[in-house]
Amino acid sequence: MNKHCAWKPTNIFVCGEMKPSLFATPDVRHLSEERFKEVYEPAQDTFIVLDAMEQERDWLLSELNPLIVLEIGPGSGCIISFIAKLLGNERLYLANDLNIDACLATQVTANVNNVAIEVVHTSFFEGMERLHGKVDLLVFNPPYVPSEEEELNREDLYAAWAGGVDGREVIDQLLPVVNPLLSIGGCFYMMVILENKPKEIQTIMEGFGFRSEGVILKRRAFNELLHVLKFVKVREA
Repeated sequence: MNKHCAWKPTNIFVCGEMKPSLFATPDVRHLSEERFKEVYEPAQDTFIVLDAMEQERDWLLSELNPLIVLEIGPGSGCIISFIAKLLGNERLYLANDLNIDACLATQVTANVNNVAIEVVHTSFFEGMERLHGKVDLLVFNPPYVPSEEEELNREDLYAAWAGGVDGREVIDQLLPVVNPLLSIGGCFYMMVILENKPKEIQTIMEGFGFRSEGVILKRRAFNELLHVLKFVKVREA
């Protein structure tokens, strides 16, 4: 079970105990059904990232203590708004998305939930060279669903889920450019499914100068086995 669901905190059974989430899921009720035709609606892959971030909170605050936090592809803005609530206001929170509707939705979600997020309409890190070596925490819930080639490279809702062959085409475009963006010791979290070949991704990232912390959270959601991977940058690529 997940701690987080749409717009309200729930409970989770862990080793026979009911453990409530201490942090509410960000409110996205301002986003209409019509808006969700253009913007990815929070779902199980969103909520496992929220749970992973809450699980990692002590480490993030005591060990990483990030000054600059970036989410790629925020969609509704649920994840980055949650992280801002989780870690506090004394940091710079950024989000970028290729979908202009997602950018607008993220900004409104941040405002509704009383957090400050700077939103940029761009693809991956295009135009963000000034951040190279400065991002301490990077989060990505990618388009991971295996899909046909013609469903890729779009700027609408398809961009939120269509991942091409093995659901890896967008992921594989991103992996080589993570290292230049992160600070030494910076941390990268990514949500993947079993079909994305998580072990292969871990090996690739180790070659790009990261230490793989493996799968920090795993959960089955319908026919998908969701994994949250964690990587720490240990050297320049």
